[in-house]
Amino acid sequence: MQQKIGTNNMEAVHWMLSDSDSKKTYISVLKAEVEHLKTQLQPHDTGHIHTTIGTLEHRIKELEGK
Repeated sequence: MQQKIGTNNMEAVHWMLSDSDSKKTYISVLKAEVEHLKTQLQPHDTGHIHTTIGTLEHRIKELEGK
């Protein structure tokens, strides 16, 4: 039986987020990724990067409970 792609990844993320230190690390990595993406912004043709930044910032707020 074929398993859906990403199922194990999501299970791993949920397991990891149950640990406080792992959750803090995960949030730190997401924040670092946002900062990196901000360096990639250009005056045009980077709407997909803006969208990604917004999505990651929303996820960070969810994880932080804000």
